[in-house]
Amino acid sequence: MDKKIVSAIFILLCIIIPMLWFTITYAQAVSNGTSTAQNGHKRLTTLAQAILASSNPQAQQNQFELFLKQEPQIRAFAIHKNSEPPVILYPATSSLASLLAESQKFNTILNRTEISNGYIVESISELVPIERIRKQGFQALGLFLSMFFIFLIGIAIFPAKKNQNQADTIAIQVPDITAEPAATQDMSTGCSENPQAEKPKKQIRTTLFDPVTGLCWAEDLIPRLDEEIKRAASFENELVFIIASLDMKLYEPEDFTTFCETVQKFFSFRDMIFQYNDDSIGIILQNMDIEHALRMCDELIKKVTSLIQQNKKEMHYVEAFFGMSSRGGRILDSQRLIHEAEAALLKAKEEHDTHIVAFKPDLEKYKQYISSRLDA
Repeated sequence: MDKKIVSAIFILLCIIIPMLWFTITYAQAVSNGTSTAQNGHKRLTTLAQAILASSNPQAQQNQFELFLKQEPQIRAFAIHKNSEPPVILYPATSSLASLLAESQKFNTILNRTEISNGYIVESISELVPIERIRKQGFQALGLFLSMFFIFLIGIAIFPAKKNQNQADTIAIQVPDITAEPAATQDMSTGCSENPQAEKPKKQIRTTLFDPVTGLCWAEDLIPRLDEEIKRAASFENELVFIIASLDMKLYEPEDFTTFCETVQKFFSFRDMIFQYNDDSIGIILQNMDIEHALRMCDELIKKVTSLIQQNKKEMHYVEAFFGMSSRGGRILDSQRLIHEAEAALLKAKEEHDTHIVAFKPDLEKYKQYISSRLDA
């Protein structure tokens, strides 16, 4: 399945649907809270008119306590005249300024009504209880997890069905090798009358990496190196190509597996590490100079030595060798860079104790060479 389609399905199921659900349910809760707050404010206005007409302070106190129990959404209220201290203020420790500041907060609404004798009733109500918002948040999280689980099942089932269909198609196309051959053979010439039956079947790759070594396929190295050289030249960046080799005459296949895994973990980009030969690896390092690459290879060989030699009780460096070359500001192709790295690797094996050799191009001589070719 195309990556864009997978991303679109993920965004729809796991982001848009939970957010849309939460938005709709919260909007409904806000609408209900607004209606409740307005009804509570109307009751408060009626109660305020009755209290202002009453002369019994104790009755006022009892009526307000009962009212607040019945209308828990009202956080604060005040009964006052313009430019005068409030007659009734709740909470008692607050002020008109603090009530105004409270009304600016999230999830609150301010209701204001003018009554007789110039009095003003103001109330601040909570639209949606915090516990309900928290509950809706957890429900949205549960919906997200459900959609994510459905998404995982979908991307697991769809490729499985697709692979099964491909396997069925291949099974139909492949002839039964146990059946009698359809072509008759001329005994005098020893040649088959059906030459197509003897053509070898082409192996189809299904992964980017070799399943045995975990490295990129060797045949992909040159095309990828050409692309990376062009990219480095267009941005005027450096590029280093390294051939790392392990002497398989002295080590087991398990040691080469350890060697490959260590190289993959040491360098950042797995898709820049290729199988080169049966005993060597090709590594492309973009935007790095030769000096930095030398230091990294020195650290790498120490790491490889500690992993391979730890069970062999040997105190010397592992028989691994590194040859490298860099673009060095030149315009060249992959074949030239590989040839230079191979020459450096051969030099490292000849010197043996060096282990790491770098081919350092002379940019000035290269410019002179290009100039002479242009003049000619």
